[in-house]
Amino acid sequence: MNEWMLAASLVILMAHSVKSIVLLMWAGTGQAEDIDMSPSPLVSVLIPCFNEERVLEATVAAIFDSRGVKFHSVICVDDGSTDRTLNLARTLKNKYGDAFKVLSQSNAGKAMALNRGLREVHTASFVCIDADTLVFPDTLKLLVNSLSVQNIAAVSGNMIAGGGGFSDALICRGQRIEYQIANEIERRAFSRFYSVPVVPGAISAFLTDRVRAVGGFSKQTLAEDTELTMCLLSQAYGTLYQPAALAVTEIPTAWSQLYAQRLRWSTGKLQVVALLSRQFWRKGGWAFKIWLYVLISHCIAPLLIIPTFAVALSCLVIEVCRAGVFNWLFLLSLFVFGFCWSVWRGCRRYAARVGDSQCAESWCGHLNGGVVHTLISMLGCIATWNGLLRFLFGKTTGWGKLNRRGDVQLSNVRRE
Repeated sequence: MNEWMLAASLVILMAHSVKSIVLLMWAGTGQAEDIDMSPSPLVSVLIPCFNEERVLEATVAAIFDSRGVKFHSVICVDDGSTDRTLNLARTLKNKYGDAFKVLSQSNAGKAMALNRGLREVHTASFVCIDADTLVFPDTLKLLVNSLSVQNIAAVSGNMIAGGGGFSDALICRGQRIEYQIANEIERRAFSRFYSVPVVPGAISAFLTDRVRAVGGFSKQTLAEDTELTMCLLSQAYGTLYQPAALAVTEIPTAWSQLYAQRLRWSTGKLQVVALLSRQFWRKGGWAFKIWLYVLISHCIAPLLIIPTFAVALSCLVIEVCRAGVFNWLFLLSLFVFGFCWSVWRGCRRYAARVGDSQCAESWCGHLNGGVVHTLISMLGCIATWNGLLRFLFGKTTGWGKLNRRGDVQLSNVRRE
């Protein structure tokens, strides 16, 4: 019995690594789209705000410093902030003039704030930017021009994890690795098929009529960006990843804040796959396969990882105590664990290379990065279990709004 449990656990771990290899192969063989870099048409920008006093001014300044983009309007929607966000937004309107619009509403959530801004969009395309996210001068032009690719409805930017003084604290470093792997492997892989499963709300561009055609942003889940992306894919629209469209977003620097963020993410994805299950099951085809990938990779896999590791290690200890270290199961286990580590290291090096980061890193650096990335992944797994229980028992999870620090600066960007 012990042997079968250990073997089953090793198979699950191998399957997870094989999935990473497949994504790595897709990411490496994808071809960049030819983007028309002529001046962009008029575009609108949506900035949903709730208690963003510390970060809003820098975000708006970075937007207006953009090159090659003509703004119809930059729309700041205050969602019932309790600090000076609304007053600051009105002050910024005096500075930037009619191109900067300020809307306010009672607190109703991020999705409703985005929908409020969407009603004021009168351009063919719009960009969503979180209030704690800074864009580079060419980011918006790259995003908007990428929408010219045939049948594309949404384009994801390349989010860099920032903040925390860009310190070498392991929690910050682990998140930078995590963001980089998600961008340069998963999003780059699915961009090959014009099917990026999650276009993040922090930095993304959309075609206005196609977003309105699927009903805009939904307030039924905590992951309105994932739900909108999946709805667009269900209508056979394409989603793309633009790696050159860089933006830096503020990340948590405390484990409690990181857990609150991951609880919101995991709960939101569980809500999305449940809400859209019947729709995608009936539709079938490629859209159903993307839904199935999100279900397995983003929802089921995090639920299995910790129990699988626990079972594998427990069975391994029992096997060593029973038959010693020179038995085939122990040697097979060492091979599987080594294989999983090698796959992670290969993904890390590839993501660093294509992301123009430093590839030359000591084994100690890789070990530290691997350990903290594993800890963050485990935290996400625990959050997924918590999110599943909340979902099953009908408990709501708040947005887990993080207290802003306002320490993100484009000049300090240093990628791993």
